[in-house]
Amino acid sequence: EDYNDIIIAEDYNDIIIAEDYNDIIIAEDYNDIIAGDYNDINITEDYNDIIIAGDYNDINIAEDYNDINIAGDYSDINIAGNYNEDYNDINIAGNYNEDYNDINIAEDYNDINITGDYNDINIPEDYNDINIAGDTVTST
Repeated sequence: EDYNDIIIAEDYNDIIIAEDYNDIIIAEDYNDIIAGDYNDINITEDYNDIIIAGDYNDINIAEDYNDINIAGDYSDINIAGNYNEDYNDINIAGNYNEDYNDINIAEDYNDINITGDYNDINIPEDYNDINIAGDTVTST
């Protein structure tokens, strides 16, 4: 309602709930659930994508893996990449070490990033990625 809406979807189930903001969604060959009151740009191919976000700008670019992004009240950018292989990586940071840049680079393994109240950059590719962040400006 009350905004510009561009939706391109092919060959999959599509659920889109968007209100009061600009929405650009390009999705192919997978299940897509998108919802939330903010500017949203999603470009995804060949995998399941669940994006739940509210009241902020969200840019997700991902290919060939499962991606779950849960974020609120900040900017979120996710970009896939290839490096740091064959191991488990857990990064936890919140309410300490504030007001600085955080860069996480992971590839070909499970990655869990939990961050809060600062800038966060996560670059993952070719594996399961879970990013949970709140009240921060994140470029992942």
